[in-house]
Amino acid sequence: MSRPSLAWVKLYTSIPHDPKIGQLSDHLFRRFIECLAFAGEVGNHGLLPPLNDMAWVLHCDPDQLEAELIELGRVSMVNHAGGQWRVVNFDKWQSPPTSTVRTRAWRDRQGSGRNAEGTAREQPRTKRK
Repeated sequence: MSRPSLAWVKLYTSIPHDPKIGQLSDHLFRRFIECLAFAGEVGNHGLLPPLNDMAWVLHCDPDQLEAELIELGRVSMVNHAGGQWRVVNFDKWQSPPTSTVRTRAWRDRQGSGRNAEGTAREQPRTKRK
């Protein structure tokens, strides 16, 4: 089942530390980011548009694009099955965080007002006038 097209995709700050990504040429890195954008636009679990459609949008030769996708496939960033290209683990990386993760991040941003055990710290009492 497909979902609606995404207006944006997540790009993790850990990308510079990922060995698979770090070993890509600048051009293949850019091509992978373009694949993420296409997958978000299609909205079908990482599925990419047809090769000729992508080549038209990217103003490149379809044969060259296919060669680049094959290179990305060699490092398991995309795969080709059933005549279609797909970004590997797209749903995993684009899924919303759990409520636990969101709450922890919110508390970290807020200074949480909680101690290390997660219980509320006593707030100083103020006198009413």
